[in-house]
Amino acid sequence: MKARLRTYLDLFRYYTLSREDYYQCMKKELPSTLYSMWHLSLLASFAMLGFAVLSYMAAFSSGEDIVLTVNKSLQNGVVFSTAIVIIILFGILVRHLYQRHKQGKTIRYMYIYMLGVFNYSFIVGIHIYVTVFSYSETPSILFAMFMICGLLLIFAPPLFNLSLILSAMSTFIIFAFSFMEPQYQADAIFNVIFATVVGIFFTWCINAYRAQAGSNSIKLEEEREKLNIQATTDTLTGLHNRRYFLEHANMRLQECLRNNEEASIILFDIDKFKSVNDTYGHATGDVVICAVSEVASSQLRPYDLIARYGGEEYIVFLPRTSVSVAQDVAERIRKSVEGNVINFQSVSLKCTISLGVAKSSTSEPVDLDELIAVADDALYRAKEGGRNRVETACPMQPT
Repeated sequence: MKARLRTYLDLFRYYTLSREDYYQCMKKELPSTLYSMWHLSLLASFAMLGFAVLSYMAAFSSGEDIVLTVNKSLQNGVVFSTAIVIIILFGILVRHLYQRHKQGKTIRYMYIYMLGVFNYSFIVGIHIYVTVFSYSETPSILFAMFMICGLLLIFAPPLFNLSLILSAMSTFIIFAFSFMEPQYQADAIFNVIFATVVGIFFTWCINAYRAQAGSNSIKLEEEREKLNIQATTDTLTGLHNRRYFLEHANMRLQECLRNNEEASIILFDIDKFKSVNDTYGHATGDVVICAVSEVASSQLRPYDLIARYGGEEYIVFLPRTSVSVAQDVAERIRKSVEGNVINFQSVSLKCTISLGVAKSSTSEPVDLDELIAVADDALYRAKEGGRNRVETACPMQPT
């Protein structure tokens, strides 16, 4: 019982969603709304085609003169045929305008609304024409059929549907009182009110379901995005992790090789980091790691790729970068880290880093693992050479 009551409340709540909530739930539904309106145009066109064929058959089989001014069936056929052409042309025009304004969501909804109002106006107009001027004894259940079928095809905002329903209902009631004979007014008004209630109920249910499905889909995407960030991001520094780096650096390296461009790798770590942890504690060590990450990132270009490679070790991929430029970048990072003062609680300290640089070869294919191994060898030589320095090496050429 509680679940059912909650469902009803959700259905009501959907009619009162804010604009932001609506766009959040239905941000992917704009094209489907237009397609639904086109389906309604198709439905109206087929219905008009049926009436046109029946009218022409009646006109040519009645034995009356085939003259437009006197043959009522022929008049109906011409009216229905004209309606088909107008509906198709208007739909093509709206589709053309819709595609021209792909960036403007509001104006595209205006075009969809124009198409919806036009379709319903034609449905109402044709039914009024048939009911009032041709077959006054025809019950208005025909209009109810159009109303319900049309609304079932529309997957648009609730207020969009509601405004179309009420506009069509009001127009029909006004014309019913104005032109229909009194004995048919009650039947016509009952049918249109019945169609309106049924149409509102069905679109209410459909839109609420789609909103819930859209909301669940968005939540699922957000959770998937969070998991993806957790899987590819180092939680301490906010840099990419080793997994992400190896995957994306390899793709970018292969792209550079295809374009006959150089690429470089910088591998560096914090000098004597163990003594920082032993002297000041692991919390201070974490602050040092984050500070080095921030300083190093500030010296890179937006399209360079930096990651925490493990522990106090970092790696940088520099696409379209010669070894001389990579050396300059590494030296700039080294000086920035050396000159940075890290303050944490009552401790102020500085640290240094050692860096190894390796570059790819444009004449021979090189593997990312090989490039990292060469940079690691250069880093080892920087450590052996006294730390706080940059060493450069090139990958071994295959024999």
